[in-house]
Amino acid sequence: MKRLLALGMLLSAFVARPADACIREMAVHDVGPNPAAEVASTDTLLENGKSNASVIATLAKSFPALKSAPADPGQPLRNHALRNAALAVARSKGAVNGMGFKASETTTNLAWAAATMRALFALRPNDASLEADVAEVLAKSGSTKDEAFTRLTALAEKDLIGSPQALAELTRLRKDRGDTDGAKASFEKCRSMTTPAQASVCGESPVAKPVPAKPSAATAPRTPSRS
Repeated sequence: MKRLLALGMLLSAFVARPADACIREMAVHDVGPNPAAEVASTDTLLENGKSNASVIATLAKSFPALKSAPADPGQPLRNHALRNAALAVARSKGAVNGMGFKASETTTNLAWAAATMRALFALRPNDASLEADVAEVLAKSGSTKDEAFTRLTALAEKDLIGSPQALAELTRLRKDRGDTDGAKASFEKCRSMTTPAQASVCGESPVAKPVPAKPSAATAPRTPSRS
């Protein structure tokens, strides 16, 4: 009887060890990268106009080779990560480090962002929100500013721009073309979509603030003379 009890205890101990090991293994995996959560956190960073470097660093945790990854209709989460990386690169004007990017290679980085956004848009050509993102990225390079203006203008006419950052680019492009009224309209639309904490996203008002007139000699206060 004693031998049977001892054998039972030994078997139960042997069976318990693999179970414990499985639990420990699950715990290790639970603290690893969480791609969906990390991509979602970069959405928040981008919406609030936070550090673009933080966006790249966060995405690199789950997608270290993202820069060389193609747009793929079968990889929606990775496509989302590509979109956010392209926006972060563009909003930093190409001056970003990490994940294969070098801040000194701004032209190359902006070209990557533009090509990536074009590839993503090719997968969803009827997505107005994505087209606004494409135009925002194109607006960062001199050679594609005209295309960005055309795209953003067409979207604005249909009231299909839902991104404050895209509206900010449209404001700048209109101002550069001397369209003060159009720039004012897109600036005000941008401000209506942001909180006070996000106001910097829209940039400065395109309408010049009046400069106080200097008092003329006739109206300037006289300094009492000393006798």
